[in-house]
Amino acid sequence: MLALLALTKTSHKLWIALMAVSAVSVLLFYTQTTPLAGVFHRFLVVPLWTLYATFSLGAVYVLSWIGRRLAATQFIKGLSQRQWLKNVVTIAVLIVIPMVLMPTDLSLMLEGARAQGLFGLARRARDAMNGNPYIQLGTYWREQLGNPSALTVAHVDAGALPYALGSRFLDLQGLAEPTIAHMFGKLSTPEAVQAYIAYVLRHEPDMLLLYAMHPTHAAHIESTWHSYYDLHSPFLGKLPVALFEAYRSYGMAYGCSIELSWLRVHLLLRHKDEAQFSRLAQVFCSHPSARRFPEGLTVVAEGGQVHFP
Repeated sequence: MLALLALTKTSHKLWIALMAVSAVSVLLFYTQTTPLAGVFHRFLVVPLWTLYATFSLGAVYVLSWIGRRLAATQFIKGLSQRQWLKNVVTIAVLIVIPMVLMPTDLSLMLEGARAQGLFGLARRARDAMNGNPYIQLGTYWREQLGNPSALTVAHVDAGALPYALGSRFLDLQGLAEPTIAHMFGKLSTPEAVQAYIAYVLRHEPDMLLLYAMHPTHAAHIESTWHSYYDLHSPFLGKLPVALFEAYRSYGMAYGCSIELSWLRVHLLLRHKDEAQFSRLAQVFCSHPSARRFPEGLTVVAEGGQVHFP
């Protein structure tokens, strides 16, 4: 950052162009997307801080340029010659700009927690997050459960749902599971598949969610779930039928299906005994968007199909 700050004292066109691009990128990101709840935009949140730093340094450069142009009066000249004042202004700009643009905790505490930041970013971020179906489902389920941390949920999306639900979570794609992450590209043999199955079942999941990827002509969720080609999966393709056969042998049974906004998921619940299964179904299938197919759920995977009654 000090190196970039040093560059602001030059008039290189490349540096000025970089500042302009960074400034525009920050503004477009927060005015044209829904960060914190976007589908793909979330991957830009971390590198966006680099743009903030560049944007802030660009503001320092612009203020310095304006100061030189206004140095006609003796008062301005006197201020411009005070290095300590320059340093204070630089630090203030670097701190204030992110506070103004970002919906930080500090900005939310100002003005009796009414400050929204420039462009209403805090309000938009809250609305986007609360409108996320995963947040809505997780929050609802958490309110129904007496002790959500006692349950283990397995799913492919390790993000909003475990955050809102508060249960133990098993990431089936390995983003938050180093053991599964090291299996990527190595699950081509029956032995490797069994190792994956053993790792998943070792955690004794109480609920398994299947994200429903149906053909575009399907207007609603269906009672048949098709394993889809997924390069984010450690299997680097469709899931094998052996995986679902192991889930059924473990005790997974069809609970219900959720269709909430863009979110379509099937719920498989562990059936250790009738009382335990009924308790899980009562909680997880009581959401207004839940429905249950009387015929159960049929999973079509690579190499065959498995029926969950």
